[in-house]
Amino acid sequence: AEVPVELNRVVGVLLSPDGKTLATWGSHDDPNRRRDDERLTPVPGEILQLWDVPTGRPLGRVDTGSVAAAPAERVQAVAFSPDSARVAVS
Repeated sequence: AEVPVELNRVVGVLLSPDGKTLATWGSHDDPNRRRDDERLTPVPGEILQLWDVPTGRPLGRVDTGSVAAAPAERVQAVAFSPDSARVAVS
């Protein structure tokens, strides 16, 4: 199934061990934000999305912060548990 990923700058993907859940993460940049005055406009954000693979339906979405944030606040890695019941994000 097709998934409408909200990301438009950088995308990471990971399929769960059982093949039923897809995780996508990376950065999203609003093309309409004003680039001449960063103080008045939001910075590009990072988004983690979870998808049901058979249907393409969204299972969840988390805005993980800003790409301008410290590296410790950005998504560095995503992992599923062996039984696919949990996902860890660092």
